Amino acid sequence: MGEKWETVKVRSKHDDRIRKLFYILMLVFAVWIIYTITFNFAGDLFELINPILNGLVTIFLVVGIFSLIFHGKYGRIKTRDILKFLTGVSFVLTFLTIIIGYSLYQPVLVPFFGGYLSGLGAFIMPLVVSLIFFLSYLAGLLILLLQGFGLVSLIVLFQRKYFGKIFEDVKEAEESESLLNTTYKKFLRWFFDIPEVLDTGEMKIDEETSQDSFSWENFRSAFFLEAIVASIMAIYISLNPLLLAERSLSELFALASAVSYFIPVVVIPLFIFKRLKVKIPGPAADFFLFEGARSRLLGLVLTLGTIFLFLRLALKAVDPEILVYSFIFYLVGFLVNTFFITFVYFNYFEGPLAEDLLDEFDEKG
Repeated sequence: MGEKWETVKVRSKHDDRIRKLFYILMLVFAVWIIYTITFNFAGDLFELINPILNGLVTIFLVVGIFSLIFHGKYGRIKTRDILKFLTGVSFVLTFLTIIIGYSLYQPVLVPFFGGYLSGLGAFIMPLVVSLIFFLSYLAGLLILLLQGFGLVSLIVLFQRKYFGKIFEDVKEAEESESLLNTTYKKFLRWFFDIPEVLDTGEMKIDEETSQDSFSWENFRSAFFLEAIVASIMAIYISLNPLLLAERSLSELFALASAVSYFIPVVVIPLFIFKRLKVKIPGPAADFFLFEGARSRLLGLVLTLGTIFLFLRLALKAVDPEILVYSFIFYLVGFLVNTFFITFVYFNYFEGPLAEDLLDEFDEKG
């Protein structure tokens, strides 16, 4: 396990630094997008998908570097052990790439490198190629880790600032206030799928938030939920007959990839309700807010995905083989990226966030 969590004061200072950095980067990003639209935009909105996504990923990467500096020593699994693991994965991927690549393309590679594979070159050339692959894989994995730090640090910054208020608003959802507040609290009750018979004023939070080891159970639960939402989102976008009438399948999967990159932003915050066991006592059993929110989220995406799946199957305008391969490539890319984001959250950020929100809840009574 890493070092003990920072104090609330230190965490607040880090949040302020990350927030200021994010605002500066977003300002630069906005100027760049305006410039792109003004001078290089041909009127096709799909052309903006990659520039916008690349810009946001770059922001997460820069924020992630500073976030790793601030929080890297506080992981339940030590950062140096994670780096050792990524190094090992890079070795394995390099070995597999060399073996598979040589097996498949030997007739082409041997004549091409023939002049370099005699004498000392027979030793140096494979070593150089292997080193290039190894460094490329390691750099890619480190970039994914840093992007995860950047995105998660921004998610947690938002949670630390607003979720204490959300806890309070759910607890006071029974109280009659202005129309705007009443509507907002009705929305909270709807989002968490809270039965009408329950009194939200009785909401409770588990006092036991300390957890020394990495929660593999919560990690798997979050990762699985993100995979389900991403799959349904891909179906909704790529099989949408209205979009397919205007766009190619590759363009729609590019759109799905851009949208699904932010699925962890929706899913991960829900798990603080599971960690804190936020619940409302009921006549027969306690109602847990996490279960209600998860049920609501899955209900929404399943409804949309199923409708358009049936529509798409009725039209059958795309080669099924191409569709399957495109979906597999999309899902593998999503899962790899989401694995890092979800791991970073549960390893570095969930524990101190739970402590802060519990303290705030106790202070407000």
